[in-house]
Amino acid sequence: MAIAAVIAAAGLSARMRDFKPLLRLGHSTVIRHTIDVLKGAGAEHILVVTGYQSVVLERHLLLPGVMFLKNERFAQTDMLTSIQLGLSALPSGVERVFVTPADVPLVSPMTLRQMLLAKAQVVRPLYHGRGGHPILLDRHAVGQVLAWTGSGGLKGLLGAGALEVAAVETDDPGILMDADTPQDYKRLLAYQARLQGRGNPRM
Repeated sequence: MAIAAVIAAAGLSARMRDFKPLLRLGHSTVIRHTIDVLKGAGAEHILVVTGYQSVVLERHLLLPGVMFLKNERFAQTDMLTSIQLGLSALPSGVERVFVTPADVPLVSPMTLRQMLLAKAQVVRPLYHGRGGHPILLDRHAVGQVLAWTGSGGLKGLLGAGALEVAAVETDDPGILMDADTPQDYKRLLAYQARLQGRGNPRM
């Protein structure tokens, strides 16, 4: 089964006041951690949708299996637009696609493998009942996302009830941890330090 991933990395990082994908995380960066987790789960094709600071980001991510597409209207459009651009550019033959923002780097590869075992059009990971990232789409769901013009972005589509959604409960708080604000980033660093203390291979 061909597995791919779309990473939305076009945003301005306004609330963070720094460029989120390139924030340091251990010996690497936020977005490289995100890519490493997806590769660890078997994603063969990873498409990063860039926008703000696209040249810098693409130079940082010259890695095997990583492709780029720029959202030229990143300042005027939302994350759904970037996701749709990425999905539309994936190679043919892809069966399932992880979709995630660039700044959710500490998800366990085990969580992603657990999601791949679920048979549904959309798979969402939960931690204590709260939904996080990434989500996993099959080919039918990809078509629905590409056709969606309703309100609320991707959350609006999932809430419309047109797709079969499976929720997978995990013990992984990393699915909820992003870097939207400086406080969020501090929380990521603290969580990574705890994982390193347990000898976690994500680091």
